[in-house]
Amino acid sequence: MVLVMNIQPPSRDSQTADRLSAYTSELQECLNLIKDAATRELAVQKYTLLRDRILTQYPAMVDLLDMTWDALLTSRRTAHVWERLCNTEKQLTDRMAESHVQLQQNYLRLVQEQ
Repeated sequence: MVLVMNIQPPSRDSQTADRLSAYTSELQECLNLIKDAATRELAVQKYTLLRDRILTQYPAMVDLLDMTWDALLTSRRTAHVWERLCNTEKQLTDRMAESHVQLQQNYLRLVQEQ
């Protein structure tokens, strides 16, 4: 007796493919919105709605999607902190350079007066 196994991936009908394409587009929109701090809250809201729709049809995918989304949010927050830190450091460096120039000018003036 020969046992034949079907190892072909399950076929997707066009409705499923269209739905997955729509989910992909919505997720891409969320990813684009999350890049800007001004639209971050909107991105989270849109993601939550998308996640709830996916949960009803593909519950197994939601945990993976949530982990990925949480990792993205964490990395965005970290990048924002580093950006602020770098901007603060740049401002301090600029002020130090201005102070140094001012000190040099004051020293030269003092030397000329003597």
